[in-house]
Amino acid sequence: MRDPGRRSLRAALVLAACALAGCDARPAPPASATPLAGLRGRLLGLSGSLVLAGPEWAVDAAGHWRSTGRQGTFDVRVEGPSREDLVLVLWPAPEARFEVRWDGEPAPVEVVGGRRRVVTVPAAALTPGRHELRLVSPSRGAPLALRRIVLRPARAAPVALAAADLERDQALGQLAELGLAGRGARWRDGFATLGAWSERIDLGRDDGGTFVALVANLSGARARFVARRPSRGPDGEAAVEIEPGGDGVLRLEVPAGERRIELDVAGPPPGGAALWGGPYFVPVRARVPAVVVLTLDTTRRDALGAFGAPAGATPRLDRFARGATVYRRASSSTSWTLPAHASLFTGLYPVEHGAGVTRDLLARDFETLAERLGARYVTAGLAGGALLRHGYGVAQGFGLYEVPERWETPGRALADRALDLLGELDGLPLFLFVNLFDPHYPYLPPADSPRAPELAAAAARIPAGSRWRELARGSGEAWRDLLEGRIAPEAAGVAALRAGYAAEVAEADRQAGRILDELERRGLLDAALVVVASDHGEFLGERGLFSHSARLDPELVDIPLIVKYPGQRDGRAVDLPVSLVDLFPTVLRAGGVAATPGRGLLLTDERALAARAGVLFEETEHAIHPLLAASRLDRALTGFDGGAGRRVEWSAGEECHDGAPPQRRVLPCTPALRAAHAAQRGEVVAGARRPAAHGESELDPEERARLEALGYL
Repeated sequence: MRDPGRRSLRAALVLAACALAGCDARPAPPASATPLAGLRGRLLGLSGSLVLAGPEWAVDAAGHWRSTGRQGTFDVRVEGPSREDLVLVLWPAPEARFEVRWDGEPAPVEVVGGRRRVVTVPAAALTPGRHELRLVSPSRGAPLALRRIVLRPARAAPVALAAADLERDQALGQLAELGLAGRGARWRDGFATLGAWSERIDLGRDDGGTFVALVANLSGARARFVARRPSRGPDGEAAVEIEPGGDGVLRLEVPAGERRIELDVAGPPPGGAALWGGPYFVPVRARVPAVVVLTLDTTRRDALGAFGAPAGATPRLDRFARGATVYRRASSSTSWTLPAHASLFTGLYPVEHGAGVTRDLLARDFETLAERLGARYVTAGLAGGALLRHGYGVAQGFGLYEVPERWETPGRALADRALDLLGELDGLPLFLFVNLFDPHYPYLPPADSPRAPELAAAAARIPAGSRWRELARGSGEAWRDLLEGRIAPEAAGVAALRAGYAAEVAEADRQAGRILDELERRGLLDAALVVVASDHGEFLGERGLFSHSARLDPELVDIPLIVKYPGQRDGRAVDLPVSLVDLFPTVLRAGGVAATPGRGLLLTDERALAARAGVLFEETEHAIHPLLAASRLDRALTGFDGGAGRRVEWSAGEECHDGAPPQRRVLPCTPALRAAHAAQRGEVVAGARRPAAHGESELDPEERARLEALGYL
């Protein structure tokens, strides 16, 4: 897989830079200007060639470079015609076997001294742009490991690879691979610079506004980031100084009549990286509402009071719903996190975007909600769960995107960070996405949860010696055994599990409430578009099933959806079938941005919603998403909810329900329902496009073990 998941195992390393003259002394800005719109994904301050190890490389305990899959890539970035050959000297581990390819073609390898492998790329092949050097094992079982790597450019001192560099410079390889750069938990969709750097930027308009960059210092020295207007004048320069590993916000007001600014960074040593998230130019005339999208991971529709949960289950979101629009017949596009969020961000069904279906990530050639809103908004995303890490492609377009260091970031920490961002970006149009992951197993709410006494009492009723006590304590091993049918349901254990789940939903409610309260305190809530939705639901013992994925039952696909439109103060309910894909055009319209064609309809256009035959959802087995045999009906299922009812189909059967939530009744499938389902599915499949494929999916051992313990693999 592209992005295996650990901080040290996801690194992408600058191996060396050839001819980096100019990085150690800040050059004068050129007379011409670089378009602001052309900065995304670029690596600036580079002269010559730069070689970056792909994210599948890792350093093992013995200090060897080792690929997590059958292949290891090096991304070669070339600026300007090269006059020098590129020489890569590899010291394989004794057991390593591989061949080398340059831009997909076999490359000559010279064996020196019986051990070293020397790969020489002639200058003629180093044309400006991006190239790929790939080491490929002959078979799945053959290891791909290197003791040492040295880049030896002509007329320059050899540069040896050090394990410490892997951690230090991971950002740049991810920039080349995904258009995202970052370190640890924080990533940016923008551009990167090396060493001291300066450039003149064309903003693309001269009607005045605010330039904003979400900057980070990845070098080993203090760095000073500057944005200035060439005309200077009062307040003509903005600067922020950042310590190594730190980040901040650079903001410059630009008056009407000025179109160009100068950016520079001073302090980083040669090759030291600086990140520029975004950047953005927000016009003065861009009066747009704040846009906040909160996803409640793994949250059933009936877990919220507004949809039938017992009074007091989710008091903060229930209060919010009383002044918003409640969609009582909303469906996810699937039953697990990655494809559901990809549908929300693209307005496409999983069979169309392919994330978690035909690919292990959302391909870059799909335009996301954050990318579209980035024309008018500063975009920030806070992902609570590991399946929304940047490497899965869902971070595209976010100027700042923060991910869990390991499996989960608690909702309290996410809410803390959301409140910080609302302060740091005060006065700017903001698109904020927050994924509250608390309701996902293990169901272990914080000690100060209002439901802690109730949960403790439920756990105490589990008989001594029962493995359900392990489940109540959050054991991943016991959870896996439960999902695979090796632990039988027990009434007291199921009750305790449900109590834990309800407590985690209550914690998500509490943290969502903190974010809503801060929006209100800052005077943003009334004019804002605020969306609260789940990505999928959860089995809690129904029909002996637990967790999610593998099926499309109502407990998994029926989701809560609450939308407060700008200026809305009175609550209302809508009973028409709607889907996560409908959020894409709805959010863009509220932000004043034209929507690209997709499957979604405007949630405000209830006439069009009523005329639509229905909405789809699906579940498909994939390399990163095998389906557990104990709950699997088939390797692929497709579902439909429309005026004719609800239907799920697989190769060996079907199941139909009426269309009346919250309690759906199983009914015989009718020819009309089958026909409506087939027509809608056929239309979507016929229009689906396939992005370019990439290498096979691979997970590093730690990530695989973690996902297996939670029932994913």
